[in-house]
Amino acid sequence: MGEAKRRRPRNNRRFECIDQELINLGVDTSQWGFYDQPKFLAEESRDHNFLEKYAEWVNLRPFNDAYAEHVRGTVPRLTKLVHSEFVEHGFEGGCVAASGMISRILDRLGVWSFAVAGSLTLEVDGGRIRRMLHSVDEPDFAGAALGHAWVVAPPYQIMDATISLQHWAADEMGRHLPEFILAAKEARKIRPTVGDVVSDKIRAQAAVAGYPDSDLHYRLEPRLRAFGAIFPAFEVSRGQLILHYVPVAIRQTDVPLEQINDEGDRGRPAIEFWREKIIPEFNLSYS
Repeated sequence: MGEAKRRRPRNNRRFECIDQELINLGVDTSQWGFYDQPKFLAEESRDHNFLEKYAEWVNLRPFNDAYAEHVRGTVPRLTKLVHSEFVEHGFEGGCVAASGMISRILDRLGVWSFAVAGSLTLEVDGGRIRRMLHSVDEPDFAGAALGHAWVVAPPYQIMDATISLQHWAADEMGRHLPEFILAAKEARKIRPTVGDVVSDKIRAQAAVAGYPDSDLHYRLEPRLRAFGAIFPAFEVSRGQLILHYVPVAIRQTDVPLEQINDEGDRGRPAIEFWREKIIPEFNLSYS
């Protein structure tokens, strides 16, 4: 029996255990976005990592061919729309905003998903050009978000609508990037290296302090090893471009779509985007 066939029954058993645990807590797992339910939120207030249960549930949830076809017909269209929306409004560096908005919209479109925060490294031409968006780094300014954010919507392991909108205008890397990244079966699981997670500056400081470099990412992200066993890192290739996506945390937005960018600080409010772009695109009859 192949490894994939052995893994499937094990995953199904794990899914059933998580599903039953949630049901025992009073969570209705048949409802989209059940992470908003009071019983789920009450448990999350006691366990700050409890949102990972939702993400693992989504990752392990069995689905049939009809659902997979629905996802394949929804995710690429939504990704392109979100990317175009951010381009239209000149929204650079908006990966966190995009991932939060996308996951809320997918709830309404009947696609299970969750948002991820983590590290991203990009290489072109065998490493001749290398850029890093590290989760372990020194922020450029107070309050700056480190790393990168994307969405997982099985069977898509990577749904990254803003990869080309991360302030690449004066950077050679920008010429090698597609508008967005979508990756399902072609995404290859990898074991992240210290260079995938920790910036060169932090590594240099650690070397001076005498810390072993090869395990530094596990020292500075102490939950990474256990977290990565459930939410692994992936490599995606696009021609000469190689990207390493390393999740370090689950980051669902805690506000509904109606409250995302509700003051229109960067482009139109998310609910207007939903009404003016998503409803016509998907031929929906509700607001």
